[in-house]
Amino acid sequence: MKIFFEIVRLGMWGNNGEPPCVSLGRDDWKRLFALAHSQSVTGLFVDGVVCLATKPDNDIWDRWIAHLCYMERANRYIAARGDRWLKLLAEEGMQAAVFKGSSVAAWYRNPLHRSFGDIDIVVTDGWERLNAAIAKCGALMQRSDEREIVLQEENNLFIEIHNRWEYLYNPLTNARLQKLCNDGMTNEMYFVALVLHIQRHFLTYGIGLKQIYDIAAMLHNATLDHKKVAWLLRHLHARKFSRLLFGFVESHIGAVGSYPLEPIAQGASFDLFEKVILHEGYNLKMEQELRAGQRSKQIARIAHNARFWAKRCFRLAGIVPGEACCFLCHKIYKRLTFAL
Repeated sequence: MKIFFEIVRLGMWGNNGEPPCVSLGRDDWKRLFALAHSQSVTGLFVDGVVCLATKPDNDIWDRWIAHLCYMERANRYIAARGDRWLKLLAEEGMQAAVFKGSSVAAWYRNPLHRSFGDIDIVVTDGWERLNAAIAKCGALMQRSDEREIVLQEENNLFIEIHNRWEYLYNPLTNARLQKLCNDGMTNEMYFVALVLHIQRHFLTYGIGLKQIYDIAAMLHNATLDHKKVAWLLRHLHARKFSRLLFGFVESHIGAVGSYPLEPIAQGASFDLFEKVILHEGYNLKMEQELRAGQRSKQIARIAHNARFWAKRCFRLAGIVPGEACCFLCHKIYKRLTFAL
């Protein structure tokens, strides 16, 4: 794991000195790339290998370069589709912006080497006119509710259109968040929305390194008023989670001179934070859905899910106390509403 972080760190920040020399066998290189793939940081990993004095065998290296070229093409395509959607929504008199994706990639040393995903668009004005815009685009509707619409375009590209930048499960804190977002999306508010997005996924199904590097990229390259960011994080009850997140950045990513809040990089809470990021990552959701799907009776699935969420929320309550409690209430409410 140490070598992995050293390579990805080179890919993230570049190398200004002598190229480091590592001694790795063919299987070692494959395992490291598989780890980068599981954490959605393959672009950064290959960029890091470029900075090394040694490389894997030619056949492996050629495949990685081909993967990087594919990633660049995909990111250009996705960014262009995002711009097209913003133009389409503007033509309908709506105000919107891309969140995450190409938007946060702009703070990377190599924006096209951030792993791609869906297009997330936030509509800040004119949500009621959204159906008219969708009717013109020809995309396939996948899911729709009063706060989010998910569409599928050609090339299996998903467009997620939201009417809010981020949300919290605690209704009182969420009301604060929505008011702050409505007051204007500054760099500071954008950064805090990213932190809260990571916090929500951390609590629910886990999250990988990709979003952690988004935080590091903004801390390093974005112009941020740290005092304002610190106030926002405290105001939204994300202080402890943020300190652990900054501690993870400090321990494994580096190159950040200062933080809005003092990092926590040791202790039981930090060990748990590391475990969720590094060992659960993106796999937790798939494993949970697979286990629930193996139960043929609905009551068995409900009981399994109830045990899973209760255990997870109690486990993580020391890191995100308010959100953990409210998330359980949220899940119970949704189940009861669905049953009725």
